[in-house]
Amino acid sequence: MLKKLFSNAIIAAMAPQIPKFAGLFVLRWTTPYLTPEDYGIFGTIFAYDGALSAFREMGIGMLLMRSYFAYPTRWKIVWQQLMGLSYAWSIIFSFLQVLLLYFIIPKEAAENKWIIIGLIVVPALLFDRVILFGSLIQQYKEKFAYIGLSSICSGLISILFNFVFIAHFKMGYVGMMLAPIMGRLVQYFFFVIPLWFTYKITPIFRFKKHRIMQNLKITIPTIPHYYSSYFLNSSDRVVMDAMHIPQAEIGLYNTAYNMGNYFFLLTDALGKAFSATNGKLWFKGTEQSKIDRRNLIFLFQGAFLMLTLTTCLWMKEFFIIFFRNPDFQVVYPLAILIVMGYNYRPLYWASINALIYEKKTQFIWRITFTAGISNVILNLVGIPIWGYKFAAISTFISLFINGFLGFFIHAYKELKDVYYYPYIWMLVFIVLTVIAYLCKDLDIIWKGVLTTCFMGMGAYIFYKSKHYFQNIDI
Repeated sequence: MLKKLFSNAIIAAMAPQIPKFAGLFVLRWTTPYLTPEDYGIFGTIFAYDGALSAFREMGIGMLLMRSYFAYPTRWKIVWQQLMGLSYAWSIIFSFLQVLLLYFIIPKEAAENKWIIIGLIVVPALLFDRVILFGSLIQQYKEKFAYIGLSSICSGLISILFNFVFIAHFKMGYVGMMLAPIMGRLVQYFFFVIPLWFTYKITPIFRFKKHRIMQNLKITIPTIPHYYSSYFLNSSDRVVMDAMHIPQAEIGLYNTAYNMGNYFFLLTDALGKAFSATNGKLWFKGTEQSKIDRRNLIFLFQGAFLMLTLTTCLWMKEFFIIFFRNPDFQVVYPLAILIVMGYNYRPLYWASINALIYEKKTQFIWRITFTAGISNVILNLVGIPIWGYKFAAISTFISLFINGFLGFFIHAYKELKDVYYYPYIWMLVFIVLTVIAYLCKDLDIIWKGVLTTCFMGMGAYIFYKSKHYFQNIDI
C-alpha cells in the first residue's frame, strides 16, 4: 500500500512541478521585461476576480468527491446531472464576472479592459467544467500518471508561450494572462476524450427539483467556506488596492506570494494523491483505520515541513539566481513567511475531510471564515501602519488559524476521530518558522550543513516507519 500511495504522490505532486521548475528558469529571461507594476496589475485583477470564486462551482466539487465514494454503483448518473447543473450555472456566472471585471480593472490597464475580460471569462466558460470533472475522475480512479502527463504537457506549453508573449512580443501583464490559456486548452483535450467517450459522462440538463434542493442543502453551506478562502488567499491585494498602495508595491508582494502559491499547489496535488486512500480509510470505519489515516497524514506533514524548511533556507539565493530584475530580489523574507504558512495543508485534510465525509459541511465555513476574516481585519489595521510587507505576517497568522481551528470545533469532536496532537504541531510550526527566518542570511556553508541535517532526519524517520505503513490494509 505504501509503495502505491507514494508512487501516486510522486506522480501527482512532482509531475505538475516539472513545468513549474522549468518556468522558474524562464524567469531569468522574462523578469527583465516585466515590472513590479505588471505583477501588481496581474495580481490585483485576479484578486478581485477571486471575489466571485466562492460562487464559481457552487460546491459541486465537494458533491463529486462524496458521491463517488458513497454511491459506487450509480455515481456516473449523479455526475452527469451535476455536470448539467454546472454548465447551466456557468452561463449565469459569466455575466456576473463580466460585470465585476468591467468596474475593477485598474486604471493602469484601462486601455486593454475588454481584452482582459475576454481572456478571463471565455476560457473559464469553455474549459473549466471539463477540466474539473475530467481531472477528478482520473484522480479517483488513481490514474495519476495520466494526470501527471497532462500537467507536464500543459505546463510546458504555458511556459513556452509565456516566454514568447513576454520576452519576444513584450506584452507585459497581457502576456502573463494569455500564456496560461494555452495550457488550459491542452488540459481540456487531455480530459474531454476520456470523460465523454471512455466514461460517457456528458451533461444532463433535465433536473428534478427535489434533487437540486438536496444538492443545494449540501453545497450552499460550503459557499461561506470557499468565500472565506478568498478572504484568506486574495483579499490582501484588494485591501492594498482600496488603500491606494502603489501597483508596484502590490506587485512586489504578489511576487513573494507566488512562492507560497507553488507550495499550496504542491500540497493540493499531494491531497489528490491521498484522497482515494483517505476516503477508503475513513469509510472503513474501524478504530485502526482512523489511526492509519492519522499516521499517513503525519507522514505527509513531516515530509512537507522538511521540504518547506529547506526551501526557505535557500530562498535568498533562489531570488538572486532566478529574478534577474533587482527590484524583485528584496522580498525573499516575505516569501519565507508565506511558504511556511502553507505548511498547514496536510493536517487540514484531517478535520475538513472528516466533516465532508459525514455531511457536516455546514460547519466547515466557521473554520475558514474565522481565518479569512482574521486576515482582512489584520490587513486593514496593519497595512496603513507598516505597509504592504505586513500582509505577509497577516497571511501567516491566518493560515495558521485555518490549519488548526478544525480540531477544536464541536462538530468535529462529535465524530470521535483519533487525537491529532494539535498543540504539539502548533508549537512545531512556530519553532520551525522562526528557525527558517533567522537562518535566511546564513553563509552558504552553514546552510549546506543544515540542509544535510534536515534530509538525514527525514530519511531516518521514513526508514523507521516504513514497515508500519507497508502493512496498512485498505
